Amino acid sequence: MKWKTTLVLFLTTVGIGAYISLVDLRQSSPEQREAASKQLVRLADPEIAQLNLEFPKGRATLARHDTGWRLMPQGVRADAELAERLVDELTSLIAERALSSPGGQGAFGLDPAVGTITVTAGPQSVTIRLGDTTATAGNRYAAVTGRPEVFVVPSALFDAADQPPERFRDPLLFRTDARSAAEISLAAPAPRFTLRRGAEREWRLEAPLADLADPTAVEGWLDRLGGLRIQRFLNDTPQVEQLAVWGFDPPAAELTVSHEGQPPVTVFFGRPLPDDASLVHAKRSDEPPLYAVAAHDLEPLLKDANDLRQTACFQLAPRLVARLELRDGERRLVLVRGDGGWTVEGQDAVLNAGRMQVLLEQVSLLRTVSFLDAGAADPAAAGLAPPIASITVGTSDGREPQQLAIGHPIGHSPNRYGRIERRQAVVELPETVTALLATTPDVLATALPPPPPEPAHDEDDEHGHGFGEEDGGH
Repeated sequence: MKWKTTLVLFLTTVGIGAYISLVDLRQSSPEQREAASKQLVRLADPEIAQLNLEFPKGRATLARHDTGWRLMPQGVRADAELAERLVDELTSLIAERALSSPGGQGAFGLDPAVGTITVTAGPQSVTIRLGDTTATAGNRYAAVTGRPEVFVVPSALFDAADQPPERFRDPLLFRTDARSAAEISLAAPAPRFTLRRGAEREWRLEAPLADLADPTAVEGWLDRLGGLRIQRFLNDTPQVEQLAVWGFDPPAAELTVSHEGQPPVTVFFGRPLPDDASLVHAKRSDEPPLYAVAAHDLEPLLKDANDLRQTACFQLAPRLVARLELRDGERRLVLVRGDGGWTVEGQDAVLNAGRMQVLLEQVSLLRTVSFLDAGAADPAAAGLAPPIASITVGTSDGREPQQLAIGHPIGHSPNRYGRIERRQAVVELPETVTALLATTPDVLATALPPPPPEPAHDEDDEHGHGFGEEDGGH
């Protein structure tokens, strides 16, 4: 055989082998084909647009909109968590085994079915029929329209879908996200407060006073609002003429929340229900339905502006503090953080790291006792204009230094007048501020005392045998 013929035959063999290998790679393995045959719904979560449910406890249609899931045909808000649970159960529904049904599907409770779910995704739709429970607890028979098999599937999908229609409604009056909330106002009925998020994402009170707000308090308030549950669905198409009957003219309380990129939503709270004084009428500005909520759930939302004010004297983390100045009259102590540790400004001796950590934590945790009303204290008479003492903190993150002005004691109290820089209010400071001002370099240079030893335990006591013998315990 000539070498050219041999080469052609060799190349042909290699080509055919490569083709066969490529085809084998593209084809599913027997295990993959078997797994695919047991998957009842072959639609991805984002594709699913509607669920039609027909079950013993009722019928419901859930439709996905830009604003979330809706219960149709009313178009009211649906319980997003329950809707997503159904979608998850559907997209992950894998049969434990498939059975043939030569005698028909009626013996499995599938003709007619105990419950059906029709899943719609664009032009496609799939109907799953759920039948009787199997002899094995936790499973049911199921079938898919257009497929001859009877499947054994977990009962979780049936349990999630078999609900009264009202159960599919959103149980919360107003879902809110503290991260995207931009403005809040509360009137009850006179204005209580207005809050707006600033350029640096901090919350600030704008009315009835201007001050920095406590982010923890604001987020706690938003969490309470977001957790306010609807106790009754009163009317999906109420008549506007009955606003006075429900107590909305004027409302007992009115709150408005704006989220970034969305129009504001106002929630109104009215008078108690005639048949249950523990419930009050509630309504949203962006939808028709009338609700009832528990009066005791509403009370924590009716905050005063002072309840939301920032009580921390400094906004800092101890690890970022680079310079600390304590001034009391003519006495001035400046502490500086260097590569080798903390020192007194102008001196080389390194201070005790543990003592400095305790001091920085005390400064960072310093809180106001109360806010004094305008006119309650004249700044000059209080020792604040100019201040007789101060604490100034500089940080390593490039922010402006923060200063707390400290004045005279308040009456016969050990507490003192104070004013936080860039905040107008005169505040009451705790007596610990005086102890901070009295800090000396000698104290900061000494090591912290060792922790007290743990009390010794008698071995018999640890085992419960330490007493009883001498006093007749037997």
